[in-house]
Amino acid sequence: MWYFTELVAGIALLIGGGDFLVRGASSLARRLNVKTLVVGLTVVAFGTSAPELAVTLHAVLAGSGEVSFGNIIGSNAANVGLILGFACLLRPIHIRPSIVNREVPMMLVATCAVFVMAHDQWLGSAVEPARSDLSVAIWNGIDRADGILLLLLFGIFCYYMVNEVVQQWDTDAYLTSLPVEKPSEELLTLPWSLIYLIGGLAALIIGGRMTVNGAVGIAEILEVPSEVIAFTIVAIGTSLPELAASLMAIRRGHPDLIVGNVVGSNLFNLLLVLSATAVVGPIGVPGGGFNDLWVMGGLSLILFPLVVSGQNRISRWEGGFLLIIYLAYLAWRTTRAFGG
Repeated sequence: MWYFTELVAGIALLIGGGDFLVRGASSLARRLNVKTLVVGLTVVAFGTSAPELAVTLHAVLAGSGEVSFGNIIGSNAANVGLILGFACLLRPIHIRPSIVNREVPMMLVATCAVFVMAHDQWLGSAVEPARSDLSVAIWNGIDRADGILLLLLFGIFCYYMVNEVVQQWDTDAYLTSLPVEKPSEELLTLPWSLIYLIGGLAALIIGGRMTVNGAVGIAEILEVPSEVIAFTIVAIGTSLPELAASLMAIRRGHPDLIVGNVVGSNLFNLLLVLSATAVVGPIGVPGGGFNDLWVMGGLSLILFPLVVSGQNRISRWEGGFLLIIYLAYLAWRTTRAFGG
């Protein structure tokens, strides 16, 4: 009963936190003359990636690196297939040129880097086991050197984001590109924008943690195999902040926040969350992990032609296509875990 209550309370916090986060981020963008897209790619993306960071660090410190791996890879797959796909079903999303020219290519580079780093056997190296009591070494995974390299790539991403803000700050062409706030939506003052933003982030982090705890507790009671928990329940649970923020962005007419949040969150997951966790301790690839990598990489590759075709927008049927791929793999992954 407690796990069910925790799950419901967590979802409620996610919904409320998503509303506060989007209102605070969009108002803050206008007050500081910053594109909503940039806010989505930085502040919102980092805030909604915080649950993944908390879960992965806790897992690797507890000697369960496979949970960290499944959570990050599963969250990225869910961001593209479930969240973006579902959002596009509700409303076709227009894509800004910078997403096509910079953010999506960066996400593909990060995805390819992690894919190569995970195949240590191919490179002639091996990751030492996270715990000394393991009898079999983990031959494929992300070690500390890989984590440092990913952190360097994260620094490059941050440089481009900051550089865009500095170059275009307070220019007339820049200000005219800002989204127009709906008359019915009150523009918050700067202090209230920060309060909404910080409060929304806090609610999303707490709500995401409560949701995962409740879902995992229910799964353990029902004796769901542990290997599927990380990629499914934990990954989807820690991706709920992105889903909540995206749904609220649709409701309030800020589609830039949806694409920026999904792409930015995936970049943060791979370049910051995964790297920071790998610096703390090596992350091994669990059973079925390479299949998860292929699906995450495949969804990212499919996303690129979708954003460059159809006049830079993702249509409903294209969103449905992403969603079907993700749900089909999720069903196959779960069935296989149960021995089906």
